[in-house]
Amino acid sequence: MRGNLLNADVDSCLKKDGQGCTSKDSRPVSLQKQEPILLWWYEDGMPHDTNIKKSHKIECPSGRACIVSCDRSLKNNPGTVAYIFYGTSFSANDLPLPRNLDDVWALLHEESPKNNWLFSHEDGISLFNYTATFSRESDYPLTTQYIVDLNDWVSSKFFVSTQQKNRLRKTDELAPVVYLQRDCEPPSDRDRYVKELMKHINIDSYGPCVNNKKIPPNIDGFHKLSNEDYFHFLARYKFHLSFENALCKDYMTEKLFRPLQIGVVPVYMGSSYAHQFLPNNHSAIFVDNFTSPRDLAKFLLELDQNDSKYNEYLRHHSNGIENDWLITTIKNRKWTYYGPSDKVNFIHRMFAGFECSLCDFISSENGRRHKSTSEKSDRLSSEMLKPKRIMACPEPVASIAELRSHVHISQCYWEGLYEAKALKHMLMSNETDSTKFESKYLKRKTDKYP
Repeated sequence: MRGNLLNADVDSCLKKDGQGCTSKDSRPVSLQKQEPILLWWYEDGMPHDTNIKKSHKIECPSGRACIVSCDRSLKNNPGTVAYIFYGTSFSANDLPLPRNLDDVWALLHEESPKNNWLFSHEDGISLFNYTATFSRESDYPLTTQYIVDLNDWVSSKFFVSTQQKNRLRKTDELAPVVYLQRDCEPPSDRDRYVKELMKHINIDSYGPCVNNKKIPPNIDGFHKLSNEDYFHFLARYKFHLSFENALCKDYMTEKLFRPLQIGVVPVYMGSSYAHQFLPNNHSAIFVDNFTSPRDLAKFLLELDQNDSKYNEYLRHHSNGIENDWLITTIKNRKWTYYGPSDKVNFIHRMFAGFECSLCDFISSENGRRHKSTSEKSDRLSSEMLKPKRIMACPEPVASIAELRSHVHISQCYWEGLYEAKALKHMLMSNETDSTKFESKYLKRKTDKYP
């Protein structure tokens, strides 16, 4: 045991909507009777203000309480029952080994699968007892993380009428379609599609990829893409190319939802289930419904010339949200925003809710320790690593259908599978030193392990 006391910063309780809490008080917690410890293994992934110390107490609406920490010295503390890994930071050569059968591993990965392809494979995701990802099948699903408030979608704050858009087309020399991106050549292969689409319709493309127009200085910068100047800038256009950087069943971002808010029609490439999360069944245009970029361009040009049909795609701004399933889903999700534009508090609240959800899990039948720490002969078993609900991210393919037979873009995807298998082998071998991962288990160079 590492001493008798653990300092716990306890914030003000956020008991509403399933959220955890912390307090400005600091009180000693006896390790003899302390709450379970949830250990964030990567300090930079622990989502808390810098004024909160490495270890603090959360008290959850269920009545349960846990200690949340990123202090690795607690690894051998008998109170440490769960390790939390932030997906983007996850590295197989930096893990708390050996992994005992009673260790709960929790994964929080709200980012694109391209940030860590390991989790897109069953051999990788099955290593975690508890998950929070964009997949609705996660234990703590983050599918709607980019929907702030459905009331934003009916607001007129940024809305530009179709007649005014037509005038701005001439006065501001705008194309009917806007495309803005920061990440070039992602797994969705969107840039290739945009280049082909440009042959058939004018597109104002900002950013470093497929660029043909300079972005205004007041919105030039990644952190400026959520400010009002940016929203007003985009609202002048009729169509927005809302192309995700990776294609998965439930991976949807602000690329889809922002245009709905500002009154621009999203032309969407991404989740095959995105239609379930829209205000009505006629508020977005899906790339998959067209056989080629030429066919899509033809449809957009026709819609651009018919204001009445175009306005049908914006009717949620006048009629409201007609998707009752979506309304119920947002109402029942496990977190809420503090306010419509309070992104920082949203992140802390979503993550705090995750911590409480995990705290509840480790006290449940599924999360309860089922083997004593003294039984070391079989730290992992096939039962523990049984198939989990995966994130449904298929192998990336070329975005142009006729190129798929000879254009291959899935190297990182398969490297992720190889890494997942090597990691599973390392854990099943009861390895005690994760720094041996590359030399002993992976045995090859990849983009992630050069």
